[in-house]
Amino acid sequence: MSLEVLGLPGHRPTPVFRRLEKKVKDADERLLKLVTKWAFLKADPKFEIARFDGSIITYQGIAFAGSPVLVFWNGFIEPYIENESLNILEEAGTLATECDLPPDTVIEEARCLLHVLVRRVFSKMADVDRTLRGDGIHFPEPKDVTSHIAAMSAYIDSEAQIVTLKASRKRDDSIHNINLSGCNNAQIQLGNNNIQVLQISVQKLVEEVARSNDAEAKSRLQKLLENSTVASILGAGASALFGML
Repeated sequence: MSLEVLGLPGHRPTPVFRRLEKKVKDADERLLKLVTKWAFLKADPKFEIARFDGSIITYQGIAFAGSPVLVFWNGFIEPYIENESLNILEEAGTLATECDLPPDTVIEEARCLLHVLVRRVFSKMADVDRTLRGDGIHFPEPKDVTSHIAAMSAYIDSEAQIVTLKASRKRDDSIHNINLSGCNNAQIQLGNNNIQVLQISVQKLVEEVARSNDAEAKSRLQKLLENSTVASILGAGASALFGML
């Protein structure tokens, strides 16, 4: 059975898409290797494979029926997919923040790629299941994996929403940065996205505004200095600064 191509045909990628795609393809390779290993269940050597929690599944000289089927289809691969998906979604959120890109757009790319990964993994599981249930010549119809895909896709959608909210909050918080401290040697720092764009002492700012003929600037600065919070930050020098205006 051929697997769906891992990609987003026709998609207009963001600048970080290729990095996300690489991470998803690496995860896809790891997951498919785990699934493919089950194809050797009926081989002569003892079959061993690790669960996500580190415990070892062991079978030898057994048919693919009963316990092996239940283990294969009930919770073996899901924790691996969840872990890979969450790591990739978190990486997408971080990249969006660091590169100043809309989090919802970047995380949506990761989410869509992960949906393809999920379809590929469960399709491969259906293929391995069909091979193990066959006799080498005759094979049953492939197992319907629709419900497995739906459940894992819903998990990814939920986590993508959480990561988007977190990344959007960080982006909003970093848009405007204003810090005031001290008086004569105090600094006003105004920043956008954590990038400093202006640094000047409070006293110097007041002196420059006082020397100007800008009545509106003087009025606005007076109101700022009259504010109780600003006055408490500047301390005793606030009244002196106010007098300069």
